[in-house]
Amino acid sequence: MWKGCFGYCMCPLDPNPDDPLDPGFSEGCNDGDDLDDNDFVCVDPFTMYIACLFWALGAITGFSMCPEAGPYPPPSARAAMSLRFTRAECIVLMIILFIGALIWVYVTAKFVDVISNSNPEVTEFRQTIDNLNRFIAFNKLPKELSQRLREYYYATKQMKAAESRAAITEGLSPALQEEVALLLNKKWLRDAPFFNGLRMMVDEEDKKTMPPDVLARVEGDKIRLVQPVEDPFLAQVAMHLKTAVYAPQEMPPRGRLYLIYGGGCMFKGKFLGVGKTFGEIDVMLEKPPRVVNAVSVSFLHVFYITRADLNTISFEFPKSRRAMKTWAMYNGLKEYLMWNLAEERRKAEQDPTYDMYAPDPEDEVQGVPADAVHGTSGDESSI
Repeated sequence: MWKGCFGYCMCPLDPNPDDPLDPGFSEGCNDGDDLDDNDFVCVDPFTMYIACLFWALGAITGFSMCPEAGPYPPPSARAAMSLRFTRAECIVLMIILFIGALIWVYVTAKFVDVISNSNPEVTEFRQTIDNLNRFIAFNKLPKELSQRLREYYYATKQMKAAESRAAITEGLSPALQEEVALLLNKKWLRDAPFFNGLRMMVDEEDKKTMPPDVLARVEGDKIRLVQPVEDPFLAQVAMHLKTAVYAPQEMPPRGRLYLIYGGGCMFKGKFLGVGKTFGEIDVMLEKPPRVVNAVSVSFLHVFYITRADLNTISFEFPKSRRAMKTWAMYNGLKEYLMWNLAEERRKAEQDPTYDMYAPDPEDEVQGVPADAVHGTSGDESSI
């Protein structure tokens, strides 16, 4: 309201002698009777202050940029069209307009608040990108590295949003947490061969010789040797799943079971895309036959569970533990035999004198190559 005070102080100033249009208040001042175009009406200081305050309030809140006319008849036809108020009416009008302005500001602020907070993940992501840009500028990072950092943060945008939404389940009871986690992740987990039991191809001749109880486990052209893991076990796995994003040419750490939901990687000479898993044998066997790291070919988005978490959960579900162990041993042995056969053939092609059927001195004690027996097991305990 300092504008009103300033306007009140300016009103009683002496007229400008060089400006014929500024006669001031010392000339032509009367009591309001017989006014002409060159006369002014002298009012008390409080009335003058109210008029200045009204103009200041109107300038601030936007309802009026000009002072209202006083209680006396206006000296010109143009001013006669404006409203005229007494002091009491002017004060009441200011109060009403000020309250209306506050209500309008409150409603506008609410709309702005709703719009700005409608997507908190986007707001947080933009703040993160701003912080990243300031970090890059402060440390004067190379352009190529700066671009890679921005690409990584944009790749993790979806992961951060999912983590933010998943945080709401922390306030639920354990039973509800399991139910929600299983509902959200059951499709991904059930499609993973590691959790879906073990099946083997059979032909029609084999079916004819199978006992009835064994024949009941035949599904199409495959027989189920190991049943899938239990739903309660899957629920516990789903609750312990974590998310991660790996940049191109990055190798995810070993000792984890990975489930890909975005991007792809190369693993053991094969490309794995969305819905595929890797690390099953590594997470189940302390000394896997082959030690191979996956390499991401793009931004790799994965769910993963560590060996320690899977080990802890599986002890409470013996059937599921036995099913996973059987799957890992069967596929690990098959993978090793196929890999060993390919290595023998490669050696035979490189050296015509090499006999791939000759006994290996290393096989005399262990029965398998030493690198398969003494493989690296990682830091976490074995299942």
